[in-house]
Amino acid sequence: MSQDSLEVMSALLDCEPVAPDVLAAALLAPGAREALVDFVTLKARLADDHSRPSPVFYRAMDRTLGWRARPVWQLLRRVAAVVVLALAAVGAISLETRFRGNAADEPPRATRVIHFTPGVDWHEGAPR
Repeated sequence: MSQDSLEVMSALLDCEPVAPDVLAAALLAPGAREALVDFVTLKARLADDHSRPSPVFYRAMDRTLGWRARPVWQLLRRVAAVVVLALAAVGAISLETRFRGNAADEPPRATRVIHFTPGVDWHEGAPR
């Protein structure tokens, strides 16, 4: 039996369009009857098989593949941790100015100079 004959019968059972003359030629091939019976038997057994893998299998595959449905509270916990770390980083950056203040190492530069003349602008002794 040729591969083409097997493919024609498989296509027929999969509800694909098959030309009648091509099907007739495939059914005349030696072993075609047995192959057709095998295809029908396999299709019937697969249709009757309603088994599913156990939940243990799904959990093992999730761990292996890294696909886990995470609850919302875990996501919120992680978001809260990121926010706390961001606030801590901002606080650490601003610690230097908080302890030192905004004081510079040098006094500010003079923008204007005021000259006082003794005896004119001020007098020594008691206030007048």
